[in-house]
Amino acid sequence: MSARRCSSLRISGLVFVSAMVWLGGVVVDAYDGDLDLGFGTGGVLGIAMGTGDAWGRGGTVQGDGMLLIAGVVERTSDDVGVTRVTPIGSLDTFGSGGRIYWDSGWGDDGGWDVAVQGDGKIVVAGTSRLESSNHLTVLRFDKDGTPDTAFGYNGYAVINFGVSSEGRAVAIQPDGKIVVAGNTATSEVAVARLDSAGVLDSTFGTGGIFVDDTSLPLRGARTIWDLDVVNGLIVVAGSIFVEAFPPILPDDITKAYLLAIDSDGQESVERSYDLGGDTEAHSVAVQPDGKILLAGVAEVGSSIVVARLSGLELDTTFSGDGIYTRDFGEGDDQGWDMVLQHDGRIIVAGSATVDGYVQAVVFRLSSNGSLDKFGPLSEGVPQGYNAFMFGIESCARSIAITNQAKLVVAGDAVAANARSVFFAAQLVLPSFEIFADDFESGGTTEWSLTVGNLE
Repeated sequence: MSARRCSSLRISGLVFVSAMVWLGGVVVDAYDGDLDLGFGTGGVLGIAMGTGDAWGRGGTVQGDGMLLIAGVVERTSDDVGVTRVTPIGSLDTFGSGGRIYWDSGWGDDGGWDVAVQGDGKIVVAGTSRLESSNHLTVLRFDKDGTPDTAFGYNGYAVINFGVSSEGRAVAIQPDGKIVVAGNTATSEVAVARLDSAGVLDSTFGTGGIFVDDTSLPLRGARTIWDLDVVNGLIVVAGSIFVEAFPPILPDDITKAYLLAIDSDGQESVERSYDLGGDTEAHSVAVQPDGKILLAGVAEVGSSIVVARLSGLELDTTFSGDGIYTRDFGEGDDQGWDMVLQHDGRIIVAGSATVDGYVQAVVFRLSSNGSLDKFGPLSEGVPQGYNAFMFGIESCARSIAITNQAKLVVAGDAVAANARSVFFAAQLVLPSFEIFADDFESGGTTEWSLTVGNLE
């Protein structure tokens, strides 16, 4: 199983890492988005996994501020790898040396997303190879990193969609049920719900699996990257490839894709959006008022794009036309994840070529879609973003807010020896105020929210 990497440009030279500095014996005040110098080395950390390359794909934080990273680890074959990092940027006493691995024994496997249950157990969604096919697979581990043998079959559950499939995203409902999403080999959406024991939930869809309605007019090869679950509504996001259909559609195009599924998996609605040429939605989040945010990449300069929907249409009160686009101007830019602050501001993480290097980037938007004060100073004011890296290139794949008023970023990096490693960073949020028990993991289960009917 190949692991998708950030678009990269490698240029030799000095690596610049932005941070707070000492001036005349006085520490410069930290602004929202500054690197936390008490984490790792200068706020960043690279984590070698296994004996080969490793790619961090998903991350989340526990209530104690510990960061969990799941991904793909190259060993004898590709395996699922998970590590846990302390709030000061060191590996925790977890598994063996702070790392755990899982191998199906049949071929390439990989983890793509991770979530924490209310009881502290760790759930990973990804892909495993069983006999001749790949399958969306859900793993559960106890707090210490040992497989939870009470879950599924000896700690894992393999979901059979009838064709090869792969997992990309996982969310835990307040009732403990587990929702997973991904893709099938026939370019259909793969969504399923498991109960807390790792068994398909018979009250959802058909035997626990959402069955795509092929009678819907929107057809094309779809790729799913993320999901969010709020008040039972399952919102799945990705991209859809639409073939040319002259004269209505003269050229092929890839659009951002959204699928909303009701709580019992029986009704759904899907939409596609042109957010600036070929577009992919890599992250989705639902605001407390029910508006939906998408973040990803747009073709215009290969830019990071953020869009907001109201009633499944672009919300023109956001950035003028519903779309905010950020082009750093030097190369490919990609948005991969976002998290919402309680005041409505939106923090986006991804990668961009900045100062000649592919770096992890984080920026913040106000609730109306304008660039907010964030990151290190430029000419006396925060420049609006922070770019940072480990080694010679880095990509932020996930971002979350801890209950210690910190932003934690997880992803992958290329170390100075050209080996791919898991990557973590921590930024400070001195203005942040905690307001919900669940918010440290970026969750919204404590928010009061009413989502309208699917129409």
